[in-house]
Amino acid sequence: MRGMSSFIPLDNLRPPAPGRGYAPFALGFRPFFLAAGLSGVVLMALWLAILKGKLPPPAHFSPIAWHAHEMIFGFAAAVIAGFLLTASKNWTGVQTIHGAPLALLALLWLAGRIVFFLPLPAEFIAVVDLAFLPLLAAAVAAPILRARHTQSLVFVVILLVLSVANGFMHLDALGIVQGVASLADTFGINFVMVLIALMGGRVIPFFTERALPGFVTTSRDWVESMAVASIALHAVTELVAFGTWLSVATGVAAATINGIRLSGWWTPRLLRVPLLWTLHLAYAWLIVGLLLRVGTHMGFVAPTTALHALTVGCLGTVTLSMMSRVSMGHTGRDIRVGGVMVASFLLMTAAGLLRVLGPLLLPQMHMMWLMLSGYLW
Repeated sequence: MRGMSSFIPLDNLRPPAPGRGYAPFALGFRPFFLAAGLSGVVLMALWLAILKGKLPPPAHFSPIAWHAHEMIFGFAAAVIAGFLLTASKNWTGVQTIHGAPLALLALLWLAGRIVFFLPLPAEFIAVVDLAFLPLLAAAVAAPILRARHTQSLVFVVILLVLSVANGFMHLDALGIVQGVASLADTFGINFVMVLIALMGGRVIPFFTERALPGFVTTSRDWVESMAVASIALHAVTELVAFGTWLSVATGVAAATINGIRLSGWWTPRLLRVPLLWTLHLAYAWLIVGLLLRVGTHMGFVAPTTALHALTVGCLGTVTLSMMSRVSMGHTGRDIRVGGVMVASFLLMTAAGLLRVLGPLLLPQMHMMWLMLSGYLW
């Protein structure tokens, strides 16, 4: 298939060989997708309880900063870990960490979630949480460097960028560099979107063509070369020129280029396949979020509306769909979902729509939309 020669697909072309050892730590997606699924529920439940005054917030961050941090550097980081530790093995043909090393990495991620609720020194909390992403980057880099699969090193770079963003959030919490937590979190979100665009360009056309025999996606060289770069450029301008005409221009450019990219993957046939329409919908949410952010800079869209188009809409939908698809492919199951998973896709879609459209249409009921969206998530 066109555009697919630079990597080995996420799916094994043959049924997987019988596993050895303890299955939950046989490959990266197993512990980390499980962790992401559970934390997606628990972290949201904790956030809703904090909002309702039923639970005191962790002391390390402000309540909003904790919520933002955990959804990006907790929940999303687990999904990213599961995906990259699985995909890098397929891209390179080199075994990624498994067994005890994988279990220890998963335990480190878990420790990073728990320490916020324990009476520990702030410096210790920061060290425990900050250790995960650099170690993940090293684990992903090892097979890539061994196989000299240099085009995939961009994923390692993004993990290190996310590590720096997380670091600035903690520097703010420690009082070392004040007033940067929100900016660092936004920068982290932006580079998660870069990662989604990068992964989406690799797997969405492949999954679409594989599920729809006879359909061939359209790939334009200039679009592919600019799609991810345009989002990365917008992320940088959001950091150094927030709210300026430059932010507006790069946002419009990124949305337009990625809209053209998505249109080349489209066929009405994919609407009959839930695992496909959710991936395409997630990418559409990315474009909508970029356009809403432009509206924020122009003064007619609230910043949180654009933010949650990117997080609840794009991130929530793509993680749910990608985890389902990859898990089935790597455990030898048929690539199809039943009613429970379809219902979960619809609930996540509704969560995104309520969180974005509700405040746009009836801003005076903002808290109600927030709570309803959280319950649906």
